[in-house]
Amino acid sequence: MKFDILSDGGALFAKNIERVQPLYDFSDGIANNAHNHFPRKVFSRNSRRRQNYWKLNLVLSNSHTACSSLFHALTHSKAPNFVSVLIVAFCELGHVQEALSVYRNVSSLPLLKACNALLHALVNTHRFDSLWEVYGDMVSRGFSPTIVSYGILMQCCCSQADSVGARKLFDEMLHRKIEPTVVVYTIMIRVLCNEGRMGDAEGVFRLMRESGVAPNLYTYKTLMDGYGNVANVIWAFELYAEMLW
Repeated sequence: MKFDILSDGGALFAKNIERVQPLYDFSDGIANNAHNHFPRKVFSRNSRRRQNYWKLNLVLSNSHTACSSLFHALTHSKAPNFVSVLIVAFCELGHVQEALSVYRNVSSLPLLKACNALLHALVNTHRFDSLWEVYGDMVSRGFSPTIVSYGILMQCCCSQADSVGARKLFDEMLHRKIEPTVVVYTIMIRVLCNEGRMGDAEGVFRLMRESGVAPNLYTYKTLMDGYGNVANVIWAFELYAEMLW
């Protein structure tokens, strides 16, 4: 089924604007980067609306033929914005395999936002082996993880019940002078609680408060669930009382 950018673009734009809106802030030069690889009729006018419709067509198309055509251009492309917007788009729409294919068919490292989007999509689809493979490849290309990246990686460790891996990432982050957020602290606490290591979880909780990071409701819930799992109802109630005050 062929997507007609002129007749169907408006309807699709209205239907999907909330899902793809972040993509339009990501790169204003995408259409120009692709000009040499697509028919001139797509660029028959210079209106911004037509260029946005072209981008939406590219994002929403589920055609493997279109992807194959892009790969030839992307492999030789030196514009990370163009590659990155495709990866983010496919991840936003749940097409993780397509996002992975784009990543693997380009030689340059995509922008940070795209790298994190791909890692996050792999965690959400429980493709944990692929995540570590892709992350290792990103690092070999010069990728430097941020607090967001570490949160995604630790979430993967949590899903795999890997407290050792999560703690290693947590300590690496501290060594790099990256301050953990409440989200990262809570993930670390949850990993430990899931394994019944409440003493270690309490230690992370204390470190969190000593560092000036205020726990949120989810942090308290995680700890209370952990105490409940080890039948320590008293500590669970004490945390509940602390949360109320």
